[in-house]
Order: sequence, then C-alpha cells, then structure tokens
Amino acid sequence: MEELKMIIKQALEEVKPTIREEQKLTLTIDEAAKLSGIGKHKISEFVYQQDFPCVKIGNKTLINRKLFIDWLDRASEERRAL
Repeated sequence: MEELKMIIKQALEEVKPTIREEQKLTLTIDEAAKLSGIGKHKISEFVYQQDFPCVKIGNKTLINRKLFIDWLDRASEERRAL
C-alpha cells in the first residue's frame, strides 16, 4: 500500500508543472510562441497591432491566453495573412 502511495505521489509531482502552466491566465512572448507554433519574432511584431490581446507591464509583455487563442481563431476564420 505504501508503495502505491509513493507511485501516486510521484505521478502527481510530475503533473503539477503542467497543471500550473494550463492555469496561467497570461503568456510571455516565448510561451505564446510555443503554444501557437508561431515564431517569437513574429509574436513580438503582433504586440504593436491594436487588436492584439496583450498588456505591457514595465518592460514585460504579457498576452492574455484566452484572448490570444480567440484572436488566432478569428484570424483563421477571416483567412487573414499574419
């Protein structure tokens, strides 16, 4: 029984970082690039577009995860060239 508890505990420890990532409301430029498959340079260019869902906090740019996904969906539906 103790061995089973230890296996479950180890499995949960491995999953925790993934769970935390999915719960984040905002993404960095690097994270948005990984999530979308779009290059970091291109994401950085989007930051200057009026309709791009981001906020600048000091020198850091944070992108709203949900709105970013919605923004990509709209761009795809409109067949917009990015």
